[in-house]
Amino acid sequence: MKAFDVATGAVLWQTRLGTAVQGFPISYAVDGKQYIAVPTAWGAGVPLLYSNWILEDPLRVPEAGSALYVFTVGD
Repeated sequence: MKAFDVATGAVLWQTRLGTAVQGFPISYAVDGKQYIAVPTAWGAGVPLLYSNWILEDPLRVPEAGSALYVFTVGD
């Protein structure tokens, strides 16, 4: 997952999630603090193909599990 500067297109930060994104990221705020949340899971068979698609940086095939990753914006 990557975050980009809307004005320049520069990558602000990036991280590797534990498995494939299985939904759209959402943005929300609590007490003036903004968050980005994205659901992940081992679904649709796509993770099984990742290592073939990205040969220069192969991803491990997740064994199982789902997660909801939440990131703060700013700070």
